[in-house]
Formats: sequence, structure tokens, C-alpha cells
Amino acid sequence: MDGTMMDFPLTLTPILERAGKLFPDVEIVTRLPDKSLHRYSYGDFHRRTRLLAAALEDAGLKRDERVATIMWNGRHRIGFHQTASRPGWNLWGSATPILFPS
Repeated sequence: MDGTMMDFPLTLTPILERAGKLFPDVEIVTRLPDKSLHRYSYGDFHRRTRLLAAALEDAGLKRDERVATIMWNGRHRIGFHQTASRPGWNLWGSATPILFPS
């Protein structure tokens, strides 16, 4: 049956790769813990996540191994999650510390 069904899964990877290729100059703005803003583009984001994936593979990480990180919610975490969402990867970044003011 022919229809309009997609021929690939709707995951973050194709969405962000498309943004990196079609809108490389559009800004992504994130707020840092010190309340300042960090700005970079979808093109930079796309390039950095590909570099991280290549670095993990060069370091000997196999696609079925697990990696956990501890990081604040922000641009680095978003980049890690984009890298982790590549097909076959089993990376986890959910070990985030929650600190309460004392």
C-alpha cells in the first residue's frame, strides 16, 4: 500500500541533522548556571555532535557499550544526547545531580 508514511523513524537525529544542514546559521540560545547566555548555531551543534561521536568511536567505544555522564542541563548535555541518539548507540546521560539549597 502506497501512502505518506515516513521511511525512517522520527527521532532527534534526522531532525537535528536537517536543522544543521538547512539552517546552519540559526542560533541556539541556552542559559548557563550563572544566568548568562550562550549562543551557537545549528551548524556548530551538528558539527560538534559528529565530532563527539567520532571521538567516542576512536576511543574504542563500541555501539553496544554504555556510557553515563554527570552534567548540568545545558548545551553540553544536549550535544551528548544528540550523539547518543544515533542509531545503534546506547549512551546514557541521565545521571544528573540534583542539589538543593541548604
